[in-house]
Amino acid sequence: MEIVPQPHRGGRATKFSRTLFDRVVVAIRDGAATVPAIEREGIDQCTFYRHLQRHTDLVPILQAAQLHRDRVRNVSRIEEAELELKRRGIDGWSEPVFDAKGNQCGERRRFSDACLIFFLKAHKPDIYADKPTTVVATQVNVGPAREKEILADWRRRLGATETPALIRAANDPEQAKRVEGRPADTSPAACQSAAADAPPLGVP
Repeated sequence: MEIVPQPHRGGRATKFSRTLFDRVVVAIRDGAATVPAIEREGIDQCTFYRHLQRHTDLVPILQAAQLHRDRVRNVSRIEEAELELKRRGIDGWSEPVFDAKGNQCGERRRFSDACLIFFLKAHKPDIYADKPTTVVATQVNVGPAREKEILADWRRRLGATETPALIRAANDPEQAKRVEGRPADTSPAACQSAAADAPPLGVP
């Protein structure tokens, strides 16, 4: 679609055209920044983008050119970063050494352990890459009644003896209330009965 220059304010014809737009797109795909590529054609960016608002079909073409430029630029930057990673982790770099008077007396080789680790993870992931871990979180809610049942069961497993009233209270909330609120029987007959029911010393 050819864009015919339209008269501008004051009768001036705009410089924007499809040919100019195509030249901007080519410059951007070749690596130029967007604003310098526009201004190199003798048109300011405000006028350029104002015409893009009128010709919305050109916007995806410009965006595609910018994405292509950034992709190529990032590839080269990633390659440079990988070379720098290798240099710091494997080849190292020289660092000057100074004496007590501040005079350089030699050099020493420095290396980056972090760069070496990342280099190995990238080139030997089957050996040096971080292994995924699975964390299983469990949470068990135990109510008061169930808690009493569990405690009573463990007391029986450990050989502890409980009076029938306490055993019933562990399974019956109403009985538990009555047992908890009832005063202890300290009469001689109750004490003799408790002593008769108690196991001999040393017997579990």
